[in-house]
Amino acid sequence: MQLELGKRIRELRRRDGRTQEDLAEAIGVTSQAVSRWEANGGYPDMEMIPAIANYFGITIDELFGYENDRERKIDAIIKRSEELHQVDQGTDKGVDECISYLRDALIEFPGNERIMLRLAVVLRDAGFVRDGQHSLWDKDGYFTQDVVRHRKNEYWKEAVRLFEKLNVTASEKLLHDVRCELLTLYDLTGEYEKAEALALTFPAGNMDRAAALTFAADGQKRAEYAGKRLLSLFEELIGQTVSAAQLCKKNFDDRAALDAVQNAIELSQNFFADGNFGRFHGTLVTLYLYLSSLQWRAGLRDEAFASLDLALDHAKKFEALADKRDAYYTTPLLRFVKIETAGISRDPLTLAEDWPWWFIPDPEDIEDDIKSDPRWAEWAAKTKA
Repeated sequence: MQLELGKRIRELRRRDGRTQEDLAEAIGVTSQAVSRWEANGGYPDMEMIPAIANYFGITIDELFGYENDRERKIDAIIKRSEELHQVDQGTDKGVDECISYLRDALIEFPGNERIMLRLAVVLRDAGFVRDGQHSLWDKDGYFTQDVVRHRKNEYWKEAVRLFEKLNVTASEKLLHDVRCELLTLYDLTGEYEKAEALALTFPAGNMDRAAALTFAADGQKRAEYAGKRLLSLFEELIGQTVSAAQLCKKNFDDRAALDAVQNAIELSQNFFADGNFGRFHGTLVTLYLYLSSLQWRAGLRDEAFASLDLALDHAKKFEALADKRDAYYTTPLLRFVKIETAGISRDPLTLAEDWPWWFIPDPEDIEDDIKSDPRWAEWAAKTKA
């Protein structure tokens, strides 16, 4: 410790352009004492350690050179938790072990925001997979969350507590993500007053990071940033279009909801005119599955099975992306945007079980009917091929 401490003091002093006399005067010792420490001839009294750390604007751990070891351990914990956590793939394999592992990690590193955030995310996802998301229609015929049921979700209760704590303590780097996660859980559990108060903390009219980055380069790099922002805005537009159709579905005829989803698909086909949808293949799986349910309800039975075939086709293309590296979109406005392949898990094998996938509150009234059609068994068999 003595040797490393002296070396560390010298490094910090030189980093800040300070002399031995500057440090000595600040902490009330002689410059000869500082010189002796740096030459490994002794070390400061322990009561001086906080003052030295404060002088250089670092923690005591950092002064002793422990911080790198600490961060390496935390990095390893996060990596291991990601290996255990496979809930994003539609299963809860490893979830209990992952939750226990992260809770133990918080005992070793109490209050660490990265571990807390990781645990909160795992709990959030466990709540989705184990207890599910449920919805219903309110008395006026609008889509709403089954908040009474969701409030009993023990995973979400704990996740909310962690996110709420992080909302107070998290660094600026993590705060936006924390608030977005918390806002989602407030919505699911019907905490609308809290959700409104939290939403009002978001900057009004401020550009997001994707927009800001378009000012951070020129030429091809700016085209890349502009493409990424355009892709993000388009994905949000499609998602919000279908969400709005769902929200009000009981207040207009089924054909209007069907038209909204078909329009979203046609818009997507125009946007990705060359057929290279990249990660958007996954969104189209969802859109076509949802469309098939609306078509069946409207009596368009042949069209419904055509949509199921298209959903399967996009699922296979989406899954194939997982093995690709350095693939780019090819439509002109996105040609410099790399297709992100990390985390792709839209397995065609589960399509029949997950139908209609796009979350809706009332598929049950048509589920037995569509699955009694002989074409369903044929389609389900193709998903396993």
